[in-house]
Amino acid sequence: MEEIHKTYSKAYRLVSMLLLPPSTSRPILESHKDDVLTYLAKLGSNVENWHPRITEAVSHARILAGEVLECLSSDECWEKFAEDYSSITVTGYKHVKCPPFESVYVVKGGYKMIEVPAVADSLERYYKLLGLEPDKEKAFGSDHISIEIEYLAALHDAEALALSGELPNVNPADVSELRSAFLEDHLMKWAPLFADCVEKNTRNKIVKDNIRSLEELLFTERYL
Repeated sequence: MEEIHKTYSKAYRLVSMLLLPPSTSRPILESHKDDVLTYLAKLGSNVENWHPRITEAVSHARILAGEVLECLSSDECWEKFAEDYSSITVTGYKHVKCPPFESVYVVKGGYKMIEVPAVADSLERYYKLLGLEPDKEKAFGSDHISIEIEYLAALHDAEALALSGELPNVNPADVSELRSAFLEDHLMKWAPLFADCVEKNTRNKIVKDNIRSLEELLFTERYL
């Protein structure tokens, strides 16, 4: 199981990086070519022994990693991705097609310009449990989709380390329970709505494949 959690962590990190504003995500993706992109793109046959739905989700992440590696080497490809994704999630004050912030979806009449305190406070409590204060959070807000997915990746990392014995004072079951609670309290309340909105508004293959990877990974959490 530890290998599955390690792989899910990297798959979520790829999704998370692609969900950042494109001007920010490209250099971050470049810096993680080896430890995330190449790792996923070169996944071996061992994944075929996992649960069929997990294997399917991981296979989609592997294909996505290969597409991103190729696109990073082409300015034209990246510009098309950036233009499409930005037009959906960034462009236009109060007229963003698919705002990438939890506050918009879970608070009636909410709009992410000033973070909704109840949402932010809950997220901060979760993040502090792992001692996480990512730089991205300061720039984009704690309820940005990328930040929440990055936290989920960190939980999978922690569970893998606990299962391998590298965190001897941490019970893997406790991490699993925390992961389930975070999904219930936050991501599953709005990520499917955000994903559906992006799918309906994009024509770009990488944007679409990334959102589908997110959906597959979240759906298969129930098998872990």
